[in-house]
Amino acid sequence: MKERDAIRPLPLLTKWLKNSDNQDFQTFIIREIGYFNQRKTAPFLIQMFKTCNSDLVKSEISNTLGVLNYEEAVDELAEEYHYKNTVVQESIIDMMGNIKSKNSFEFLKKIYPETENGDTMIKIIKNMYKIDKQKTNAFMKKSTTSDFEDEALAYIQNI
Repeated sequence: MKERDAIRPLPLLTKWLKNSDNQDFQTFIIREIGYFNQRKTAPFLIQMFKTCNSDLVKSEISNTLGVLNYEEAVDELAEEYHYKNTVVQESIIDMMGNIKSKNSFEFLKKIYPETENGDTMIKIIKNMYKIDKQKTNAFMKKSTTSDFEDEALAYIQNI
């Protein structure tokens, strides 16, 4: 299919999303949208993220928007961040790291001090580091308040 897509692009895969309520099928199609780099579907995916009730689907949408490097999703999903469960929040964090924009870095910097979960803190630091190592090091020097944070940054720097 990838070879066929290079010769003659596939139709947008969103039509299959519209016709299915099966979460597993929806996540598969959403993942394929990223694989085939169907950026034109991104506005539809953002709307689906806002209206969908499935955390599994929401998580896959944010992952795919990161794969598509769809920078317009940064502000849209940042608004939704605090209202979602941890799985969706962590996929939004990963999306921000994949997009690597100034806005995504600023968002991660904003949510870092509000975060109490150690695993989520590490994920935030890791994604900030993906975007800008120098700014992350400077930010962490200013905001680090525990040995855990120092160790997390040291671990990420050595990955």
